[in-house]
Amino acid sequence: MSVVRQLVVTSAVEALRGRTVAGDCVYDSRIDSFRGLVNEDGQTALIISCEEAEQDGTAHSDGGFLGRSTELRLLIQAIVVSVSKIKTEDGEALVSDIAETDAAYEAVLNILDRQWRAVLHDYDVAWCRVFRGLVLGVGKIIDTRAVDPEVGRKYACRYTQVSLKVVHEPIPGRNLPPCIEAGLAAMEADGDKGFANIAMNFRAALADGSDQPDWRKLQSRLFATRADMDALLLTPLVTEETLIDDPTHTA
Repeated sequence: MSVVRQLVVTSAVEALRGRTVAGDCVYDSRIDSFRGLVNEDGQTALIISCEEAEQDGTAHSDGGFLGRSTELRLLIQAIVVSVSKIKTEDGEALVSDIAETDAAYEAVLNILDRQWRAVLHDYDVAWCRVFRGLVLGVGKIIDTRAVDPEVGRKYACRYTQVSLKVVHEPIPGRNLPPCIEAGLAAMEADGDKGFANIAMNFRAALADGSDQPDWRKLQSRLFATRADMDALLLTPLVTEETLIDDPTHTA
């Protein structure tokens, strides 16, 4: 899963940026431990990454690469560093007159958890529409809370793993699904973040095979050999010209 994985993570990050108490501190796949992130930035943050992908064991004729449907495991790390300094969009303190206690940190974690889930439901946000177009269904959701008591700065962290059934990875030679086209277009329109070159490279990779004849595109979709296609009478008649154009074919 290449372009689908990229667009799922990118659309979630861009949808959430500036729309929760984490503000602009929403990151794509930060490698740091949350202790390292806290020491570096000292701000409440969200980190989005795709940790696992699983393709089921049943082949489907329209099931994307290798004929399989895919489920991604999206990981959302929510890190609360401060209670008193968290602000709303208009600059007012979200939490006031509450001590920096474990209960307060847990409360802000819950607020942040509610916010990121609500944002992904918001169809008025363009990046949310991209995300929801890519996701066919939501499976198991697992929350794990973590606290590091060995550092001087108090903070709390929650890991949320979300299982997502996603659209198929486009097979070579086929037209792009509207949700993938919309995601690449959104990346191209957001050049300030360096997405344009990424989208350009994905488009080049996805276009590979688009000039193949229809029976070759069908062969790719079926994940079939040339012999399979011959047996199904789905290949063109063998002519001298065919043998020249396709030296791999054996009569």
